[in-house]
Amino acid sequence: MKQKKFCVKTLAKVMELQDQAEEAFQDVKDNAEDVRHEAKLKTKNEVFNVEVGKSKNNIINIIFIGSC
Repeated sequence: MKQKKFCVKTLAKVMELQDQAEEAFQDVKDNAEDVRHEAKLKTKNEVFNVEVGKSKNNIINIIFIGSC
């Protein structure tokens, strides 16, 4: 009977650790997706920030910023 109780407690602890590991992995995955998204936006802004037009006397500057 002691062995069964030990096994049940051990299995419960393993299941708890698995849940914690899955939660930690999901957090890392979410953070990585955020970093990827921010890098993608930064890249788009660097590529698509194009000066479209400028008047001769620098009064009008039109900047096109790429949409996301």
